[in-house]
Amino acid sequence: MISDPEFFFNKSSLSNREHSKSIDKILGFRILKIERKLIQQFKAFYVEESNTTKKIFNSNDSSTETWIGLNPQVLLTPYSELYDIFNLIADKKIEKIIDIGCAYGRVGIVAKAFFPNVKFVGYEIVKKRINEASRISELYHFDFSILDQNVLDQGFSLPESSVYFIYDFSHFMHINVILNQLLDISKRRGFILVAKGDEVRSNIQLYFPQFFINTKPIYKKDWSIFFVGSLF
Repeated sequence: MISDPEFFFNKSSLSNREHSKSIDKILGFRILKIERKLIQQFKAFYVEESNTTKKIFNSNDSSTETWIGLNPQVLLTPYSELYDIFNLIADKKIEKIIDIGCAYGRVGIVAKAFFPNVKFVGYEIVKKRINEASRISELYHFDFSILDQNVLDQGFSLPESSVYFIYDFSHFMHINVILNQLLDISKRRGFILVAKGDEVRSNIQLYFPQFFINTKPIYKKDWSIFFVGSLF
């Protein structure tokens, strides 16, 4: 079932979010329950930025955004979108995928259907999400690495990978910290960069032409795919 990519394609009359909710139920996720607990646990410790839906821990690290308080189906990329993304690169040689802000590991789940032998590494900063992603990956015997890691920590550097997923996970300057790391990696190897969100797409278009100078990207409404370097 979950080893078949078509399982994640939305053939129903449901919206993509409702379709994803139904798949979460089939897989055994307890996402809604966990997110409700997170709201209760951390509501005294986060603040809401004006004019945004971002939730930031009111801690010494003001760059740490957790997105607690969003509807889970808004927080998470729909399975059907991930199906579309991987379907477009299904003919590529994909050995490793890194998801920056993996939440419950949906990227890895869909990736395994397309690339059974792929190595998946997800970075997340909310422990309860990490635990649930790890529980599901163990239940289905996925070879996942779900790591408790803030990618903005001093001294952290991204490892090399075939594919990177990046989102509007923080402010302009913080997103560019990671994009600059990816720029350094591009000098050593090519990779595919999947960017979801307006801010990260704008940053790439304005400040990182090296990511699309050789190969035309694929642009969709909510996400883009950049083929960086000569590998692809």
